[in-house]
Amino acid sequence: MKKEEAFKRKVMEYYDSNGRHSLPWRKRITPYRILVSELMLQQTQVERVIPYFNRWMKHYPSMKKLSEASQDDILKLWSGLGYNKRALALHKTAQILARKKFPREKEKLLKLPGIGHYTAGAILNFTFNQWTPFIDTNIRRVFLFHFFEKKHDVSDEKILEKMEKVGYAHSPREWGYALMDYGAFLKTQLEENPNRKSSHYRKQSSFLYSRRYWRSRILKILLEKEQVKKEKLVSLVTSERNAPKKSEIEKILSQMEKEGFLKNERNNVGIKS
Repeated sequence: MKKEEAFKRKVMEYYDSNGRHSLPWRKRITPYRILVSELMLQQTQVERVIPYFNRWMKHYPSMKKLSEASQDDILKLWSGLGYNKRALALHKTAQILARKKFPREKEKLLKLPGIGHYTAGAILNFTFNQWTPFIDTNIRRVFLFHFFEKKHDVSDEKILEKMEKVGYAHSPREWGYALMDYGAFLKTQLEENPNRKSSHYRKQSSFLYSRRYWRSRILKILLEKEQVKKEKLVSLVTSERNAPKKSEIEKILSQMEKEGFLKNERNNVGIKS
């Protein structure tokens, strides 16, 4: 266990001196604040999330306040953060939990909208200081770099096994924060990305002119105009630079309606309340 103990000392020494202790969701910790921060942080850089998190907490300081909000207002506040499905998931979860005790069991958390294994583990560690190994991009980078130097196609299951063996230093909460901060540091120091060794590695596609891009454009138009004739909306989108064909935009609109983003009443399209 000498290597594991040396590893824990290294990570905690970095965290003690350079950790991101001032992040707003690491202060006044509550299940709600951790839930909001974790959904916002999915696939989004910390620096971008900070102002959104602070504004969100001013508008919706509690689960109950969020549960009572309209979907239109939520998407306006979320606008620009990307991956708008996360906002809908957060809203639905708030409606489920507004008058219930926040779950402390992973199995119950996984049944909530937008919460997968990583988010459930993060919530248990950061909210309840309950040791539950979990993997994000930074944590994966740390373990691949230190324990899988000569390996390739490493599964997350193998990394989780190693996390269990290593255990945690100080407390589950501090150890989780330390791993994430040390992983973010490693990203700036290494020429080769250790995450390429992961069997889960996928190079992220460009956002510009992607399907996600046109979904965000549709939402932006509807947030400004509230309700638009379907033909007019399709025309507005397809008139933009590098826009896909009319049939593709109609498919996107249909999918967004199925997902609960949009409503279509007598051919008038708007954001579902």
